[in-house]
Amino acid sequence: MAKKSSRTEQLNIRMPKELLKDIEEISGILKVNKSEWIKIKLSEIVYEHKSRLKK
Repeated sequence: MAKKSSRTEQLNIRMPKELLKDIEEISGILKVNKSEWIKIKLSEIVYEHKSRLKK
C-alpha cells in the first residue's frame, strides 16, 4: 500500500533556555500545548510579514 504524503513537516529549533522558560510560562497560564502555541504565533508572524511584503 502506498504511503500518503504528509502535509506537514517537522522543524527542530534551538532556542535559549530563558526563551523556552518564558514560552512554557505563557503556555501554562493559557493552558495550551507549548508546541501549538509556538505554531500559532509563528503562523501569525509569517502571515503578517508576508502581507507586508506583498504590498
